[in-house]
Amino acid sequence: MIFLFFIYNDRFNLISLFVCFFYQKKMYNSSTLFLVILTFICINSVLSSGKPWDPVPGEAKYYQNIHQELLNQTKRFGSEIQVVFLGSSSISAWTLFGNEIWKNYYQKHQSYNYGVWGDRTENILWRIENGELDGLQPKLIVLEIGHWNIAKGEDSSADIAKATQIILKKLLKKLPNTKILLISIIPCDQQEDHMQKIDEINNIIKNNSDNSKIFYLDVAKYFRNESGKLINEFHYHGMTTIDEKGYEKWHEIMKPMFEKLLQ
Repeated sequence: MIFLFFIYNDRFNLISLFVCFFYQKKMYNSSTLFLVILTFICINSVLSSGKPWDPVPGEAKYYQNIHQELLNQTKRFGSEIQVVFLGSSSISAWTLFGNEIWKNYYQKHQSYNYGVWGDRTENILWRIENGELDGLQPKLIVLEIGHWNIAKGEDSSADIAKATQIILKKLLKKLPNTKILLISIIPCDQQEDHMQKIDEINNIIKNNSDNSKIFYLDVAKYFRNESGKLINEFHYHGMTTIDEKGYEKWHEIMKPMFEKLLQ
């Protein structure tokens, strides 16, 4: 039965070949087989686990469709785009839960939304490398990313912060005349371990600010009360995003720096 399991489980095909080889040649005992299996499980684990700075597309079935829509947006409006909002759910929802502010303020500044729901740092890097920002010359990029890496639960705070730094470097290399407004990761749920990671990451990524090309804005602190809990009026219950009042608060905090960086 153990051999059937290895043969029919794609992830362990390589292991099965070696086990069968040892079995046929009778070059085995229980200790040998155990070491062979353990070795290849470890190798497989290393090869299959990517880092948050290894560019990969999102896993959702509709991801390539969204990517194509953003490529089309770049192609159609390229010369008009002065501000790029780049990130995952919190950025994407500006044109949903923050739509009134978006229409009445950010659109007037020729802002375009490049947020994709559920994106992690590795997905942002993939999108940068696959043409979504090609040919653009925006004055400003507003970047907020990292929440879904935390939710995934596989990346350390240090690795997520490193991936964010790599995103910043990639953006500056592709768009050397563009300024970047890096937004702190905004807390969207009450999980204590998530809150801790958000604090750890924000404390690291703020050091990327040079007040020349990269500017850091701590929005996160305005979404928690004195005891560190989420302020409920800024969040949708049961959803990993902020609500209309949350976007009003974000806009209130960001507006002065946003306008200064566009001058």
